[in-house]
Amino acid sequence: MARFQAYAAIAYGADGIWYFTYNGGGIMRLPKESEGKPSPAQTVEQVHQRLKPNYGPVAETNWRLRVWGQRLAGNDSAGVFSTGWNNRSWPFPEDLDLSGFDQVVPGPDKLIEKMSPDLLAGVLVRDGEAPQVMVVDCRVSKQYNTLPPREVEIDFHSTVQEVRIVSDQPQASDSLVPGSHVKLVLLAGKGHLLELSSLEPQLDNLCTSDSIYAPAEMSVEESVPLASISEDELQNIRVAKLGVDVAGANPEEQYHKPVFLNGQKVGLLPPNTIQSWQWLVMDLTPEQLRHIQRHNTITIDHIRSDAWKIRQVVLAVQKEVGTWIKSASFEKTYASEGWDYFEGEAFPEGEQLEIELDFR
Repeated sequence: MARFQAYAAIAYGADGIWYFTYNGGGIMRLPKESEGKPSPAQTVEQVHQRLKPNYGPVAETNWRLRVWGQRLAGNDSAGVFSTGWNNRSWPFPEDLDLSGFDQVVPGPDKLIEKMSPDLLAGVLVRDGEAPQVMVVDCRVSKQYNTLPPREVEIDFHSTVQEVRIVSDQPQASDSLVPGSHVKLVLLAGKGHLLELSSLEPQLDNLCTSDSIYAPAEMSVEESVPLASISEDELQNIRVAKLGVDVAGANPEEQYHKPVFLNGQKVGLLPPNTIQSWQWLVMDLTPEQLRHIQRHNTITIDHIRSDAWKIRQVVLAVQKEVGTWIKSASFEKTYASEGWDYFEGEAFPEGEQLEIELDFR
């Protein structure tokens, strides 16, 4: 979490990082053996004894931002792309609360056309300088060092002719990647700085707020809530998505919540570590489409050791003709009993939550 806050601030154009800490710099103090009250540390070893687990990531973050300081100071944020949080691939925008949402989903003819899930990419510009992009892994955890590093990919507009992966070490050479496709290995919450190059003036146009936040072209495919679907149409579904409102669900392996569609596992419930509601979307694979029926049972392992809640579950499918329809929505709210953020009803007895979703 400490990493993410710092790198996300830079992605939004911050010139520096300021930390607020409790207890007046507590790492410099140790308790008195006799009174149990803080007293000044006498040696470096005593100071090291007081360091918290997140000291290392914070120190590394500060060091990297210092190395990049000349590149970062004085930039303006042209806009932010995101494949995390509100998933606007959902075909029914009325189900999404995007008020105040200032992030753009990558797409055709944008500076970023495609990138891996759970990424934030802030476009940083300065007069007379090549545009830069701070790419941040949005994964965070309430526990230290539990999420492994992962490889992520970004596809920039074809106008981009070279991507410079800016080194975070003094005097070290940057890595140059020809073309518009780049791969990075990121830790959860960590970011990396990229610089984009092109001989075409169109790159500067793509790096403006007007271009980044320009509305995407409307799809000709129609979205019709609660429309009927025949048995023949069920056999020829093109795409299907499961949408769900979730809060407090942790991402660590011991909290994974398998999701089943009519008895067949279709994936894991997407996590949302914060306590406020977030609309999340699971994309079904082509092989999983054949399990969809007029009457569907969604089963979720709710893992009693995790404190979380769920509501508004709905299944959306795209017919062969291109029309999107969705099932009746599951409107109940279930939450972990005894949790500070409890609302609705307590999860039912047993290890699984069953939800019925019907098409007409």
